Amino acid sequence: MLLTVVLAVIPVFALCLFAWSESSESLEILIRSNNYAAADSAASDLESKMSQRMIVAQTFASLPAVVNDVMRNDKEAARERLRTLVSNDPRINRAFIADAKGTMWSDFPFAPESQGVNFSGRDWYKGVSASWQPYVSRVYRRHAAPAPLLIAVAAPVKSPAGDVIGILVYQILLEALSDQFKDINVGSNGFVMVLDYAGTVAAHPRIDPQSKMHESFLSEDAVKRVGDSERATLEYRDPILAETMLATFQKVSIAGHDWIIIAQQPVAHAYAPLHALRWQILIAGILLAGCAGTLAVVLEHGRHRTRALNRDLATINVRLRNEMAQREQAQEALQRSKEELERRVEERTNQLRSKEEQLLQAQKMEAVGRLAGGVAHDFNNLLTAIMGFSELSLTDKTLPGHVRQYIEQVKVAGTRATDLTRQLLAFSRKQVLQPVTADLNAILRSTDKLLQRLIREDIDLVFVLAGELDPVYVDPGQMGLVLVNLVVNARDAMPRGGKIVIETANCLLDAKYAADHSEVTPGEYVMLAVSDTGTGMDKDTLSKIFEPFFTTKEVGKGTGLGLAMIHGIVKQSGGHIWAYSEPGKGSTFKVYLPRSLSEEPRQNAPEVLPAPMRGNETILLVEDEALVRDFATLALTSQGYTVLAASSAEMALELAHDYGPLVRLMVTDVVMPGMSGTELARKLTARFPGLRVLFMSGYTENAIVHHGVLANGINFLQKPLSATALCAKVRQVLDGANEQPKE
Repeated sequence: MLLTVVLAVIPVFALCLFAWSESSESLEILIRSNNYAAADSAASDLESKMSQRMIVAQTFASLPAVVNDVMRNDKEAARERLRTLVSNDPRINRAFIADAKGTMWSDFPFAPESQGVNFSGRDWYKGVSASWQPYVSRVYRRHAAPAPLLIAVAAPVKSPAGDVIGILVYQILLEALSDQFKDINVGSNGFVMVLDYAGTVAAHPRIDPQSKMHESFLSEDAVKRVGDSERATLEYRDPILAETMLATFQKVSIAGHDWIIIAQQPVAHAYAPLHALRWQILIAGILLAGCAGTLAVVLEHGRHRTRALNRDLATINVRLRNEMAQREQAQEALQRSKEELERRVEERTNQLRSKEEQLLQAQKMEAVGRLAGGVAHDFNNLLTAIMGFSELSLTDKTLPGHVRQYIEQVKVAGTRATDLTRQLLAFSRKQVLQPVTADLNAILRSTDKLLQRLIREDIDLVFVLAGELDPVYVDPGQMGLVLVNLVVNARDAMPRGGKIVIETANCLLDAKYAADHSEVTPGEYVMLAVSDTGTGMDKDTLSKIFEPFFTTKEVGKGTGLGLAMIHGIVKQSGGHIWAYSEPGKGSTFKVYLPRSLSEEPRQNAPEVLPAPMRGNETILLVEDEALVRDFATLALTSQGYTVLAASSAEMALELAHDYGPLVRLMVTDVVMPGMSGTELARKLTARFPGLRVLFMSGYTENAIVHHGVLANGINFLQKPLSATALCAKVRQVLDGANEQPKE
């Protein structure tokens, strides 16, 4: 009997030991494979995200606009670009540009306490300056309060010659890095943490990343045991959670340094299924041994348990195969994510390149506009002398007839030159507008008869006007000029006849439209569209149509200033103009004007100048251009005035010191070398409260005109001016000084 029991028990225990060994090995492989898969996923994700961030930093630092801002030392423009970088990526907490020596130059958000601070001791500066390549820093604490923990992504800013002229840095809070690994499955109660190459915890979902810095990991025996291997799984005691963990350590190289990914879970949770199975096997062995007295029952029970164990082993093998299949699927998903990331980076790069082209075009147009405005201003001074002296000469009754004809031709040429300067001022947005809150439909209807006379009989003019159009704040005369020029261009594009359609509508330009058109502010607009069925334009021609002096017409049939002038008027009115065309399919020009928020229309009554009147008052004339000064002096003295002429503001102050109480009116240019006319007026009116001031200029700066709108209460005379207009305006201002205020 004993032998029978022994013979029955020995196979049972042998089977139990076999099941113990096989199940333990399979479960341990499954548990470690899960840790390996989690570590692989986290490592690939970290490497991919950091590479993307370095690409973004390098792309932004290489933008010509950013390089130009640094080279021009334009901190404000650079700060605006940094604002765009921060607002486009919610994970970026702050961005700034330091010079090549690490000194703060421009930042967003603006931090006064950081200005001029040198960060050459920071890890990001040492990393970038070592090879002048993009770099990801170790964890560090910000210099300014509240001093959060973060990492920095840095890239060098290089000049076109390849010289390093600055360093772009944007900072990412540790919360953003920790959130990246929260959804990775590391088994029951497990998680992924990240150490930077100095051993500081960069991501840990179980602790507040801003609470304190943990720099003890690289000194832990567990990390030392990993050694130079790329990956290892072992048990160690987590110094933060004070708990024994089963962890997989994996290294990832970022910017030339090894970061460590740790996928870990508590040992008790990791080996819980293994312990449960071992207990099952142990209890089964004890029961089988206890039933050895009844060999048949023991054998039957042993066979039953063996079948159960085989089913468990089969289940474990199925689970293992499923886990391996899931890992392969995860790798495929990672590859798809990588391809999607590359696509998005390429798409974003194309967007940045498009915005850069728009910015370069806007800068070119602004530079040409400034040149045109300056030329028009100086030319207006010359035209003032030409027109003025011509007018004074024609008052001479003894002038021979043929000489009078010559002077009249000079005056005609001056008048045509005046029209040209007005076009240049319109293009450069320095003309004087007199806007009112108006109905754009009413402005268009008032031009109907004029437009019908401008087009030919083979052209059909169609108006499609919105029923309830929002009001706009514009100069009606200038808007009429815009429409006339667009219709004339459409007429010239249809030599064989066709149709011109004029439309109006209320529209909303949203943030997406503004993102594709950098000069547009999102909001409510009123649209004016002029479409034709003419010859159309190709893309190259379309890109140049608003440039001054560019024309597709034959020599002698166009100045090339029509569309440039329209562009200037629309921009000065706060609007935006857009054109679309294809060869052989016609063209469409759309003008977007901001909706007026004024509840009541503003009425600016046209100023009516009185007829020239003589006077005997003393006038202080301040003009730096000698020809204009001589003409104005001659015109005023011919009407009986006493004129004190000054070529500069400093000379005017000296004359005012000697003759101040006698001077009733100061006539001054706005833009002069040194002190401006507006500043001179403030000083003299403070000393002589009764002094009246009349400003004159080819274009007006902010002291007289704000965005092209005349300020109330300012006496202003536009150049070029005639002797009649000058004397009439002087008389009007002097007579206004004599009026008594009404009760």
